[in-house]
Amino acid sequence: MKKLHTPSLIWITGFSAAGKTTVAKELVKALRNDFSNVIHFDGDDLRNIFGNTWGYEANDRAALAKVYFSLCSLIISQGNLVVISAIGMFKESEDWIKNNIPLSLIVELNVPERERLLRDSKTKKIYKDGKVFDLDYDSLSQVDLRINNFGNNSASNAVEAIINELNKASK
Repeated sequence: MKKLHTPSLIWITGFSAAGKTTVAKELVKALRNDFSNVIHFDGDDLRNIFGNTWGYEANDRAALAKVYFSLCSLIISQGNLVVISAIGMFKESEDWIKNNIPLSLIVELNVPERERLLRDSKTKKIYKDGKVFDLDYDSLSQVDLRINNFGNNSASNAVEAIINELNKASK
C-alpha cells in the first residue's frame, strides 16, 4: 500500500516555456509511485477552470497567483502534497508561501530567453514579435532550488534534483 507524504507544497516556477508543466507532470508521476496523496495544479489549467476571469497585466497576474496559492493551502490543509506549475513570480507570493506553508519548496526553472522563444514558437506562441515578459515579474529571493532546464539537462534530471531537495526538506 502507498504511504502518505507529509502535507507540503512544491511550486515549480519559471518564465513561460521554461518547462514547468513538463517537469511537474514527470515529478507527480514519480511521487505517485510511492505516495497516494499527490495533487497537481497547472497554472494554465487553473486559469481556464476559473473562466479566464483575470487578464494578463501584472496586477491581474499577482491577484491570480494569490488565488492559486490559497487553493494550494486549502488542499494541503486536507493532508495532501501539492505540486503547482505556475509562473506567479511575485515577491508577495513568495513571502506568503514561506510564511504560511511550513513545508514548501520553491523550484525555479531557468532557461535562456533564446531557448524559451524557440520552444514557444513550437507550442503556445505567446511571445509575439519575440517579446518576452520577464520584466512583468519579480526576481525571487527565497528559491530553494534553481535548475537549468535546457541543453543536456532533461526533465528526469530536474525531477531527481527536486525529489532529493524534498527529501532533505522533509527530514
